[in-house]
Amino acid sequence: MSDELDNIDHHRVHMPCLDGLRGLAALIVVLGHAPEYRLDSIIIIESRNFGVLIFFVLSGFLMGYLYLDRETNQNSIFDYIFSRISRIVPLYYSVLIASYTYYHFDKDFVYRFSITQFIRCITFNGSESVFWSIGPEFQFYFLFIPLWIIYRYLDKKLLFVIFLLLVSLFSLITIKYWSGIIVFSKFHVFACGVILSIVKLRALRDLSPITIRYAQLIGLILLCLTLFNENIFYLFGYFAPGPSDNRLVYFYSSLPHLLLAGYLVFIFSYYDSVGKIVLGNSFAVMLGNFSFSIYLLHDPIFYFLNSIGLFAFLGPNTGLLISILLIIIFSSLTYSFVEVPSRKNLKTMLMDRYRFIIDNMSPSQSNL
Repeated sequence: MSDELDNIDHHRVHMPCLDGLRGLAALIVVLGHAPEYRLDSIIIIESRNFGVLIFFVLSGFLMGYLYLDRETNQNSIFDYIFSRISRIVPLYYSVLIASYTYYHFDKDFVYRFSITQFIRCITFNGSESVFWSIGPEFQFYFLFIPLWIIYRYLDKKLLFVIFLLLVSLFSLITIKYWSGIIVFSKFHVFACGVILSIVKLRALRDLSPITIRYAQLIGLILLCLTLFNENIFYLFGYFAPGPSDNRLVYFYSSLPHLLLAGYLVFIFSYYDSVGKIVLGNSFAVMLGNFSFSIYLLHDPIFYFLNSIGLFAFLGPNTGLLISILLIIIFSSLTYSFVEVPSRKNLKTMLMDRYRFIIDNMSPSQSNL
């Protein structure tokens, strides 16, 4: 199984600009939460949801691009499951348990967990702050397995794309009836990424450098307009006042925003001069590596800095700058000393346990 992974064409699967796009998406979420601590908002506050939208599309794209062309045998499926679990669970549970514990000492803490909400989050069904988005992501990891099997079973891959489009249409039509933490309320978002991965694998593996260059420039312009211009962001509808859940239903059912996120993910999966400079540089790629830590830890860091009076002392502009710097530093440390080691250790433990079970099964059982 490990040999199978070692034989993957790493030039094909590693797309540095998507690392940078993931880091940018994390910063969009951070900047969108800054006004909650009376810091200046550089971007439109509601556009923080666009950062999460990019995360979801990216997830669907990478799952499709990395796995759809691989065989769906027992080893590859279990390797996939162990990789996904070890990618999410260690840091997520660490932050969740630490936050739940700290909340009992400080009832003003930004992550407010009742025992019910804590159990829901542990089972990837919670809705507290940024934790809400981890549930649909984790649920999609397991939903992807039958999709992967169906894709491998069908000779005509167009039928699979049509199937995804039909289920996505159902998801969009029924979105208001699903809880936002259930994967089917975001199925069309993940499916967008999967479909784009198939387009790249099957039809547009290569594009001319000039096409990539101009397409990436257009993508960056559209992204900037979406983040900084309210008229553009609300071009396809206004987020009417009301419960936040209703506004999120509108946003995640907005096809223009989804298509823009998909366009960005697709065009920056190619590596050319524009993408290399903006999103493929070492700093942007580094942020992409830290993005999960940034996403989970930025709110508590904002909270602690605000609670010691740093923002009142520094002012909204300097306070934001110092906050982002500290968020990046602390996230890098968490990534290096918690996320990476725990990810490797958990996957090794799961793989060893899996091999032990396989090695001790009778021949008739192992052939099931």
